[in-house]
Amino acid sequence: MDPILIEFKEPKHRERLGRTVLEEEPRRSNVVQMKTRILRPSEYEALRSAASPKYRVVFDTALMTGMRVVELRLFLKNPSWFDGTFIHLPRIAIKKKKATINQRWIHLSSRGRALIENIHQILGEADLPTETSLRDYMHRKALIAGIDPYGLNMKMFRKTWESWLIASYPDRKEEIFLSQGHTSLTALQHYVNLPFTEEDRLKMKEWVEGWR
Repeated sequence: MDPILIEFKEPKHRERLGRTVLEEEPRRSNVVQMKTRILRPSEYEALRSAASPKYRVVFDTALMTGMRVVELRLFLKNPSWFDGTFIHLPRIAIKKKKATINQRWIHLSSRGRALIENIHQILGEADLPTETSLRDYMHRKALIAGIDPYGLNMKMFRKTWESWLIASYPDRKEEIFLSQGHTSLTALQHYVNLPFTEEDRLKMKEWVEGWR
């Protein structure tokens, strides 16, 4: 089955002391066209199975929260942002330069809430590698899992999760987009009408069930 890839524009970034830093004023030459992979549940589970226990937690957290790496790093420093039901990201955590919202509440599935309830006992800020290291690790494990690594990056988790949610809850698009920090115009073109099979949709339920 062919991989699902979506294309988007992204400003170039650099990493400094473990932090991802966006160029202050990205010029046209600093904007690159990128493709990222949308994983089917079977592909995600194969990648996850090839990873170590620590990285499984990192992957699951990145997937089921839909947080960007910089947001996840800040959340690991601020456990009080989880109120038992939602993760509240204040403006300081939303690092995307073109973000039009001042804060957001991340909704979680039942499986996601169970993970986040204990995440700060399992994973600390220092345990989260740089985005480049995470991508390189992911590529190595993808080859072990028999997955083509093309298009695999940390944005893949966020975009995969959004796609699964929209496929599973098509009547809740606005809630999904707001939870993920999008406007409908930003996300609609990427995530609607992707070629998921009936088997994909059934397997998604294990991950997205109870999302609220």
